[in-house]
Amino acid sequence: MNTVMLRLVILLPVLLHVSYTDWRDHRIANADFFTLTGIGFAMSLWSGWDLSLKEAILASLITLVVGFLFFLLGQGAGDAKLLTGIACLVGYKILSIYILSIILMGIAALMLLVARKINYKSPLPMAPAITLATILCVLL
Repeated sequence: MNTVMLRLVILLPVLLHVSYTDWRDHRIANADFFTLTGIGFAMSLWSGWDLSLKEAILASLITLVVGFLFFLLGQGAGDAKLLTGIACLVGYKILSIYILSIILMGIAALMLLVARKINYKSPLPMAPAITLATILCVLL
């Protein structure tokens, strides 16, 4: 099994769970963050993995700092934790995931606003957009 398929096998169950709980409760559990982070760091110690421990730590730290800045601007803290956990497994691709998930969320929000399903103050779960962006970026 190549690293792309292994990433998807690791990420999909956690991301689907996170998407469901974020949609239902508007909350991302710390356990999901610790699961992704722990598995990501453990995989980076494996010689067959294409991401070193140094790269995983650097991607996680950069994502955590950027996520904290976005949190100060109004994004949820759970979204930042989720992206940090994903960064442990995907490394530099986290930037593409971050950008694509924001674009997908913007499109979804615009469509919901036009359809008058939400107003501009309505909270929207970002985990489904992050999940879709992660799958697309890992596959590409």
